[in-house]
Amino acid sequence: MTKPLRHDEIRLIIKPADAPADSTRPIPARVLQRTFSTVLRSLKVADAELHDKAHRSEFFISHLAMGSNEIGVFEQPRSASPMSSIDLFRQITGSIYRSEFERAAESENVAKSVVAVGKAVDIDFPAVALFPTDSIPLDGFFAKQADRLRQTMTTSGLKSLFFAGSAIGAFDGTLGEIDYRGPTWTGHLVLPGGGVQIECVFNRSMGEDAFNRYGNKRVSISGRAIYTGDSQLPERIEVKTIEEIPLAREAIDIRGSLSGKRYFGVRGNSDGKNLQ
Repeated sequence: MTKPLRHDEIRLIIKPADAPADSTRPIPARVLQRTFSTVLRSLKVADAELHDKAHRSEFFISHLAMGSNEIGVFEQPRSASPMSSIDLFRQITGSIYRSEFERAAESENVAKSVVAVGKAVDIDFPAVALFPTDSIPLDGFFAKQADRLRQTMTTSGLKSLFFAGSAIGAFDGTLGEIDYRGPTWTGHLVLPGGGVQIECVFNRSMGEDAFNRYGNKRVSISGRAIYTGDSQLPERIEVKTIEEIPLAREAIDIRGSLSGKRYFGVRGNSDGKNLQ
């Protein structure tokens, strides 16, 4: 993506999940049609929530790059409004992605339309929705989050055993290899003692060189942790900062005497003889 976003624009990038960042591999027309149609439909629902029929916005194609699988849409409002339809869509989509379901459900019609966006996700051809102030992956994780919201909006609801939501936090562990394929860069942080893994999402606008040196190293990661309510740990972290944890460079020399004490069930006398 080379052309900067307008303040009133959303841009979709769709790529094969196994394609490198610079790939120009084509995607099926049905994937583009389904993803774009559900997003545009959701934008229109957001527009209807904000404006009466006589003052609905018009949406125009602002960006269409050959070979990059990118498509941009900007909004032309017909009335002065403190919030645009694109911004409302961003808020609801971000709330669903980050497990803030109560906030998303405040705009029920828009939330239901975003659930349809989640159902349209093709895990083999994931997308990312770019906004001037945010970036939201439309991938398998988002599809699960959208389904969780759908369940919370039913009469029975969805009861979580643990906290569901997002919070800023820091986590230490060993970062595996970073996967630069697809529209969203990911890696897995293995926590010490038990091998539990947390998926990490990296800011691709920073470039690969910003993260290459941290692969397969012990690091401290801070960012927005997304808790789904399925466990006490987050399922995904939006990485803000990452630092390498240096390993001890020198061994510690400990010297002393074992005589006259009990060690591992063996006693000795002053002559060093074993009494057991």
